[in-house]
Amino acid sequence: MKSIGHELIRIPRNLKDKYDLYSIKKGDSIFFFDFENRRIYGPAKAVSCDVTQEKNPKRGPFNGFGNVQRHYHYLSMQIDCSSMFKRGVPADGLALNTDKVKFLLKFDEEINILEKIRRINSASIPLVVTISVCGSSVKASVVEIHRGTSINHFSFNINDNLFRILERKKKAGEELLLSNRTDEYRSTLKELGKLVYESFLRNMGLDRCFENGGYTIDFVCDPAMAEIPLEISYNNTFLFENNIIAFRGEGERKDGSVHIKRILVIADPHGMRREAYREGILLYNLLSERDISVDLCTRELTRDLLAEYFSYYDIVHFSGRCNLSGSEVGWDIGRGFFTADDLLGIERLPHMVFSNACGNTLLFGLNFLRTGITNVICSRWKIPYGALFSFLTKLYLKILAGEEIGYAFNKALQCSYMKGNVVPLAFVFLGESRMIYEI
Repeated sequence: MKSIGHELIRIPRNLKDKYDLYSIKKGDSIFFFDFENRRIYGPAKAVSCDVTQEKNPKRGPFNGFGNVQRHYHYLSMQIDCSSMFKRGVPADGLALNTDKVKFLLKFDEEINILEKIRRINSASIPLVVTISVCGSSVKASVVEIHRGTSINHFSFNINDNLFRILERKKKAGEELLLSNRTDEYRSTLKELGKLVYESFLRNMGLDRCFENGGYTIDFVCDPAMAEIPLEISYNNTFLFENNIIAFRGEGERKDGSVHIKRILVIADPHGMRREAYREGILLYNLLSERDISVDLCTRELTRDLLAEYFSYYDIVHFSGRCNLSGSEVGWDIGRGFFTADDLLGIERLPHMVFSNACGNTLLFGLNFLRTGITNVICSRWKIPYGALFSFLTKLYLKILAGEEIGYAFNKALQCSYMKGNVVPLAFVFLGESRMIYEI
């Protein structure tokens, strides 16, 4: 970041064979690799081919690896960063071996990086997709806002047994995920996603979302359709890979920003899931390092007490058990099961709730939206405990860095998937994707 701010590359002279500044010509494109978050930024441009030798500069930037600040002789070069894109692209999805020093890019590698950086920095195109199902008959509308507004309506039929087939495939996927058979789980997701694509999205002319991407897609569905995992629709790629996806609740949009002052982390209040407790501790430690107030609750709670807590906090994160029987799903808080109905009459509510429970809490999440909570993240199916923390780390750091919440969720999801962690794919984002949380 200092290199970009000072428009200067500066490396220790002993690294000149690995970072050959003398090979750079005027006008060449220059990309930066951030080792900490494994993202590539660019492109900067070389102002000239001049390389300056410096002795013991007092301040950075210092580029390279090792303790570069303790060197005496440096080589430096001026660059132009005025046309650089603000958002970097994950290096792990670029087929580059970033574990080894790579200084000169091949032409096709440069084009690939540029294409992905431009895509991730381009303004996404809003799509609002409304779907309703009555028996085997489906009615849908697609509203696209791009150089004007276009509205298209669709009617088509689905297989009478589609919902049962999807449910069987989902249960098969759950079993594979819980038994850590990752490759088979990923294949099952693709089969499930292909079926969703062929049954719904293909009939709505949405192939462009897979071919080009770059859309912010808001699905507005009745409760039956909300159970369909539209976000993992698959046509050579999953829908979530190149688009930002949210499931809308009822009511008007709430674009804009809100201030976050207090976060509550509830971890294993029933005392039955050690990994849920550990997740809460790790998340508490992570968030406590930020300029924000964080409280951790690991004891049993009553429904009334937790409802009162909700009125004090801006974000509530729950990790623990839920009941999956009966007419309504609820968090197991040790002294009962907490549901959205417990929030009736509470005037002030959190802006966001994250529900990492032990099964499908989707309808539970939709009920939270109806109470007035802006965003909910919840699971579609059973997941193994202890496999989510890297995803949560990226998600919360992006949210608290001022990224739009839908973008933050989608990027954390993409990063997890590219690194082979498929557990976060069981989660779904509900609410207003363009909301920004400021601290």
